[in-house]
Amino acid sequence: MTAGRLAAAAPAATTSTVLYSSDVDTTASTVLQVAERGGAAATYRVGLKDYTQELTMDANTYDFAKGNPVSSYKMEILPGISRADATPGLLLNAEDLGGSARLLDVFVDTSTVTNYVKVLTTSSVGVDATGLVGTFQGGETVTGSASGFTATFRGLGTQLNVELPDITAVATALNTSDGTAATAGSLFVLSGDSPTPEILGVTSATFWNGTTGGADMVVTRGQLGTTAVTHKPGQLVTYYSASATTTTINEGAQYAAGDTTLTLTDGTAVLSGQYIQIDNEILLVTNVAGNDVTVERGQFGTTDANHADGSTVTPWDQGGQALVEWFDGAETITGATSNATVTTQFTATSSAIFAEGFVWGQVAGQETVPDSFTMDIDRTYLFDQSDASNTGFPLRFSDVQDGTAATPTPGTEYTTGVVKAGTAGTDGTIEITPTAQTPDPLYYFAEGTAGYSNTISIILDPVFTEVFLYDVKGTWSTGDVFTIGTASLTVGTITGGKYGYVTGWDSTGGVLSVTLGAGSAAFAGGEVFVDTPLEQGAERQDTTVSSVTAATDLNNEDYIFYDYAIAANTANKHSGIVVGPNSHIIVYGSTADLSFQLNGFENTVSDFEVVHYNQTEGNTGGGAAGGGAAPPTP
Repeated sequence: MTAGRLAAAAPAATTSTVLYSSDVDTTASTVLQVAERGGAAATYRVGLKDYTQELTMDANTYDFAKGNPVSSYKMEILPGISRADATPGLLLNAEDLGGSARLLDVFVDTSTVTNYVKVLTTSSVGVDATGLVGTFQGGETVTGSASGFTATFRGLGTQLNVELPDITAVATALNTSDGTAATAGSLFVLSGDSPTPEILGVTSATFWNGTTGGADMVVTRGQLGTTAVTHKPGQLVTYYSASATTTTINEGAQYAAGDTTLTLTDGTAVLSGQYIQIDNEILLVTNVAGNDVTVERGQFGTTDANHADGSTVTPWDQGGQALVEWFDGAETITGATSNATVTTQFTATSSAIFAEGFVWGQVAGQETVPDSFTMDIDRTYLFDQSDASNTGFPLRFSDVQDGTAATPTPGTEYTTGVVKAGTAGTDGTIEITPTAQTPDPLYYFAEGTAGYSNTISIILDPVFTEVFLYDVKGTWSTGDVFTIGTASLTVGTITGGKYGYVTGWDSTGGVLSVTLGAGSAAFAGGEVFVDTPLEQGAERQDTTVSSVTAATDLNNEDYIFYDYAIAANTANKHSGIVVGPNSHIIVYGSTADLSFQLNGFENTVSDFEVVHYNQTEGNTGGGAAGGGAAPPTP
């Protein structure tokens, strides 16, 4: 208990001054003495109010009750906490004891999350993800340090997702992951499993480093009568070279097109499973019986044709395999914008696999392949499909993979909390607000098309990385550490702000009376904080302060003395003034020669009940959790 002189002031003339304030757990029994010391009669005013400021809010539809803490004091905490762990009123103490505060609530970002969607064809590259340095940016160009090969970054999980240009029909400079196999004069086939394969000839190969490993090739397109066409990069090809041992056709007549039994002069020159060349036709030997061989005609896009008896038969010797137009198996890839790096880590054993599907990102032009995509309940997610690549692929949601395009049994489209507008490819959008009742997992899919579907995990108890605080004491600094339960949390960016307690709410006029917490500056217009509904399950709303009164402002009902007279060189004594919790004595003198002194004693009381926002167990996501009065904070 404090007793004696509680406060004293000699304010400037006609200036209101806060003489004394009590906090939420203190009351005072006082005597006010006013002295005139200038030798001339004067008047004074004394007001007693149980609030610091009146805040006119931007609406009168909010929910507040006396005792609610309010705060715009925000602090980042890492790695974050769930709302279930964010107990209102919880006392937080920095480990170095430099700062303390009480937890009001997590900061729930209620803004709509907009994802800009494209439909792209991507592939993946094996990398050592543990050696990642920095953060790649969606849509940036990435370049291999050895190969110089470039691609567009589209995501990084256990593998690097990239978008790659096709090998055009006129490209004559290509790379290979094994230059030793790509000797001058050798041949290889691109898109050998397509209806239009193409045979390419190697003119030269220049190694990236030394005399082994990857190399840049100069090639001749459309060999042996095939046609130069566009191909996918990353194909695993086999290099072939003409054998030095040849033989001839020995049919005794023309070897006709369509004939699958070929008689040779020397059957020992070929092997079963070997490719042979006759003029511009490539044939596959499937069996050798003496000088008679069984063949499959017109391989690799060549033409099954007639051949003159005695024509040269040249076996193809199979060489090494390598990837064409791809990264090296162990090189550093660097992002052009981010300067992030990662090292490739793979062995060339198969061709790259390409898949067409949805990619998206929160910045247009920085879209990536969705990886472990999640949605918090009670948060709105909008998918913008205005990019032309979305044409014919409207994005939809379902509780089964591929949705309405699923086989053998089509699923149903999920529409609860979903709003669709426009047309995919021009102005199409779809938005969804998941709730605790939303299927988990939820699937996104392309309406009418299979293969564009993947899962969305619904997070019932999201992790939040910012919190509102009140009763802030001492000094909090970035890097401070504190604990909640067994979790260790580190302070990030401190936004700061104002905090206090509700002493009254005029729901007609939208005026909130607040008492500032110890150490808090006054609220100002534009401050934003959340209201405190008492109903279980009610949604907290962001409120904005439109205008404020000063701590020294008084309403008519707040005055206990108004222009009270005092004679020259005399003193007035006012007894029995009880100052309750969260209350303030304001004084004003007509001249600067008035002194005010407040004497008495303070007691600790529990008259002011702190009423917290109480979360509803099991409904902790977004801004829709909770409601209810909590016990007073000790």
